[in-house]
This record gives sequence, structure tokens and C-alpha cells, in this order.
Amino acid sequence: MAADIDEQPAGYERLLSAEHAGAIARVAAVIAERRPRHVVFTARGTSDHAALYGAYLTEIRLGLPAGLASPSVVTLYGGRPDLSDALVV
Repeated sequence: MAADIDEQPAGYERLLSAEHAGAIARVAAVIAERRPRHVVFTARGTSDHAALYGAYLTEIRLGLPAGLASPSVVTLYGGRPDLSDALVV
């Protein structure tokens, strides 16, 4: 987990570089246009912690209810939750 944490600054720097700004803006525009009613984060293992943090930020900064989904519901058990009004991250 420490190695994952240590990689984050460089990863965010790459993601937020000018090279990716146009793609990020396009995705943000589509999300804004679709007006999701809630956000569902999917993660496994140590990524669960980042997803939980993302859920907190989403609720605080965007005012949208957010939570975590269990990926194994779909991948292992064949469930098909209705996520039609959700932004799934």
C-alpha cells in the first residue's frame, strides 16, 4: 500500500498535464450533460480506501450522494444492479 501511495503524486501530475486537459474536459462535459443523481465508486483491495475518500469528496464538494459498490456482485455473482442514473467510477 505504501508503494501505491508513493506513486500517486507522479500519477496525478501525468493525468493533469496539459496533454490530457482536452480529454478530461470532454469527459466532464458529458458527465455534466447527463446530470447523474448519484456516484458509485467500484474498487477492490487497497483501492477501496481511495474510493471511500472519493465518495466523501463527491458528497462534500458536489453535493451528490456517493457510495461504494462491490464489483464481485457483477463479476462473481452475475448481478446486474440498475445504475442508469449513476456516474460509475
